[in-house]
Amino acid sequence: RLFQQHLNTSPSRYYLQLRLERAHEMLTQTDSSIAEIGHACGFVSIAHFSRAFNERYGQAPSKFRKSVHHMLDA
Repeated sequence: RLFQQHLNTSPSRYYLQLRLERAHEMLTQTDSSIAEIGHACGFVSIAHFSRAFNERYGQAPSKFRKSVHHMLDA
């Protein structure tokens, strides 16, 4: 209850956001595969990772990575 009161979210939702933020960083800063990043961030399946990432950032991890690399190449 205190977690909800002070952070306005559940502990599990907060932890999911931390994992997604780390995955976001790894997609921009490493050449690890999407599967490796998902696994490293605690996702059991690529499908779950991709779905959660898409909900949070509005695009699939692979599409996000391509857009980041495209911006860096430009």
